[in-house]
Amino acid sequence: MSLSNKKYIVFKKNGRLGNALFRYFACSLFCMKYNFEFILEDDYNSLNKYNDYTFYKGVDQVNNDVNYFNNKSIDELKDICNKNCNYVGFNTLGFIKSDININELRSNEYINEHNNHGIYIKNKIIINDANFLDYIMMDDLYFFNGDIIMDMYYQFDDIYLNNKESILKFIEKNKSEHILKTDNNESYLLKDVYDNLVLDVNKIYDIVIHLRLDDFNNREDYIEYDYLINLFNTIDFSEKKIGIVVQKPNNITDLDILNRYLLWFKNKNYIIKVESNDTITDFNIMKQCKILICSNSTLSWSAAYLSKDIELCYFPNYCFYKIPRKVYFKKPIQNTILYDVNNNNHIKLKVVVLTLKDYNERKKNINELFIIFKQLGINIELFYGVNGKNINKQVIDDETIKLVYEDNQSIFYNTKSRSNGQIMSCGELGCAWSHLCIYKQLIDDKDFDKYLILEDDALLTSDFESLINILNNIPNQSDVCHIGESTWYPFKITNKMNDFFYEYERKYFNHTTSYIITKNGANKLLKFTKDMILVPADDLLSNAKLYSNDFNLYVPEQYLFKQKGINSIIKNMG
Repeated sequence: MSLSNKKYIVFKKNGRLGNALFRYFACSLFCMKYNFEFILEDDYNSLNKYNDYTFYKGVDQVNNDVNYFNNKSIDELKDICNKNCNYVGFNTLGFIKSDININELRSNEYINEHNNHGIYIKNKIIINDANFLDYIMMDDLYFFNGDIIMDMYYQFDDIYLNNKESILKFIEKNKSEHILKTDNNESYLLKDVYDNLVLDVNKIYDIVIHLRLDDFNNREDYIEYDYLINLFNTIDFSEKKIGIVVQKPNNITDLDILNRYLLWFKNKNYIIKVESNDTITDFNIMKQCKILICSNSTLSWSAAYLSKDIELCYFPNYCFYKIPRKVYFKKPIQNTILYDVNNNNHIKLKVVVLTLKDYNERKKNINELFIIFKQLGINIELFYGVNGKNINKQVIDDETIKLVYEDNQSIFYNTKSRSNGQIMSCGELGCAWSHLCIYKQLIDDKDFDKYLILEDDALLTSDFESLINILNNIPNQSDVCHIGESTWYPFKITNKMNDFFYEYERKYFNHTTSYIITKNGANKLLKFTKDMILVPADDLLSNAKLYSNDFNLYVPEQYLFKQKGINSIIKNMG
């Protein structure tokens, strides 16, 4: 293949080594999925490929017009676009485009297969933090013959953790050739970053603390002294070799902060050494310890992610909901403990997202949910439910069917318990069974007393402030708080329980898109069902309130989630 026919992913300089590594992780995913070739920006510029275009006949990008030029030739329109990096293409009618999604190109009244009109697209796509999930989760670039420009931060930790094996294989394969560059013109051969540096034995520690000072002072994500000390009080430092990795203090403020930490260790009779070396040495000191206490740093996160030695990682559970961001990073390895920091909201519940193992079309929405709750500093995890398509039915008698699922899981289904007499579909059975399994998990959970259960098509309709207020003000006596939309029978609120929750007029409601359930509520529902499937999941919640005076179900004045316009989990369960 000639140079001109290769598809490149262009690595631009933006940030220091930690940011460069995150960008490289993102690049590796595109290289593996779409067969792009990694190249540095300077090398790419020497190919003079920036001004190449591809013509798509008979289609156009609706909207995204930023300018219009009448009676211009194609060459003149190309020249106009080439002079403005924010112009990504133009149609033959003279409309300049600021953004083009190849997957959204359509014919219309003026541009179609019956005329010679169409759209010219620069042979490059800029992948940023906002559109990264679209392109990596979908298959939009398989037929794209241009290049990709990567110059943002791409701090999507779940994606990197879930794809760690393939990313590390890609690094191993290319480590002797690929180079990372930073915005202060540092260059790092990937091999020197990935492979362990042979350290002096005095620089190998049991516990390493990464202290981020300097440019972090007075920032919202600066970790205050008291919070790190609270964490230190929970860790056994005795008989451990301890080191602090910190950029050499260059002002009296940073020096005072560092000395406060050193004094704490001295007062505890712990010996600790300060390490302020070159970037690669400090990176390896972190990478080669057993326990790493991270600051809010892409460098320390990457050290843990790439480490072959770290057994336990501590990472700050920061919460920045007042500053909307698309990217968050917290969990570099599976064995990561999130510790409280000054802006943590201290909401003590876990978010459980119910999905299926074959959830490709819902990956993007799931990742968006994860980003939201990481942004809020709230624990979130996936729960793989029962796929109704894979349930085997064994008729026991006129009323009872035994359902058997993978790994010999089984449950009984009472076909006569639904008030309308309708037999539940496989999808409804899978959904109901999945929710019951989550209730059992909650009862056994030693760390959390309540779950926010979200189905994988849940869409947040409120702002973050409202969501936090709701989660922070769950009535003590609650069994369930339904915070999603009920489309068939909207809730009509009655008695006020507190400033955020109400009782509602007793009647049926639908959807289990989003609701909070306590251990007490889970116990009541499981006792009510007698470990059987009786009705669909939403009917179970609705009936528990309708037919019992001892089931406390509350709703907010306005729902916070609704079902997104993708196939429901029930349909996908069979």
